[in-house]
Formats: sequence, C-alpha cells, structure tokens
Amino acid sequence: MNGTNHIGNSTTAASTWNRSAYFGKKVTSEFHYVKYKVTGSGSTYCQYVYWTVRGERWNTGAGEGADVSAQDGLCLSTYSSYKVYYAKNTSFYRSTSDAVKFGGAVSFFGFTAGAQSGFSTYVTVNLNFGSGYNYHWICGNDAKPSTSHRIFAGPNTN
Repeated sequence: MNGTNHIGNSTTAASTWNRSAYFGKKVTSEFHYVKYKVTGSGSTYCQYVYWTVRGERWNTGAGEGADVSAQDGLCLSTYSSYKVYYAKNTSFYRSTSDAVKFGGAVSFFGFTAGAQSGFSTYVTVNLNFGSGYNYHWICGNDAKPSTSHRIFAGPNTN
C-alpha cells in the first residue's frame, strides 16, 4: 500500500507526502500563530481580559517527526467497529474542506499528518492498495474512514 496526504490552502499552496506502507512517523508542517489580547465587558460591573493564540496562516513545509508506528495494524483490534476492507489494486480517496481542528489529523500506515483543517481548509488523502495482499484494511478512530477524524491502515491480509 502507498498513499499521499495533501494539505493546501485557498491560494493554491500545497505540500504532499508520498509514503509507502509502514512509514511510521508523524509528518510536520509549519503554521504562523498570533497572540491576541481580548477585552470586553459583560455588563456595567463585569470587565474581562484574556489572551488567545490563533493560527493565522499556513507557511508550508514537509518534515518528518516522531515515531508513531505503535498505531500500525489497529483496524482488527482497537478500531474494528470502524474498519472497511479494500481488495487488491483498488484505492481510497477523501477530500475535506471542513474547518475542523483535527487533533492528530489523518493517520495511515503509522503516519500522522500534522495538518489542521482550520488553518488549511483543504485536506486530501489518497491511498493506493497494491497487489501484494488480497485485503487491505483501513479504519477510522471514531467513524468509518469516509467521515472519521483520523484514518488508520492495516494489517493487510491474504
């Protein structure tokens, strides 16, 4: 199995990671954050002040981070209720434009993209399942892969 993860923005900037099965590392990218002071009043007697940090833009970049290979092969155990299988020589593609903050973004074959839809509202995943196995399992962490917040792969079986 191999696949790509794509993160882009409305100005047509994009980074793509093309990795083979069992890559097992987080992928990283760079975002620009700004700290804001928020002040206001809830009533005549109630004033409030607090600080917040917000991601303003995606700076691009495509790096490799921490080892996450412990996430490999969980579709037949931890996430079995959200698993689906793909026969050999098929593929899975998903694109989202939701402004959702994904804690770990998308994970497959042990790789977790450091993307965050909210700074980058265009995130796609494309998995190509080869001919080495009869079945390739993918699963989501909280729903089937078409709508889950994270996507995992494996194990492959004959």
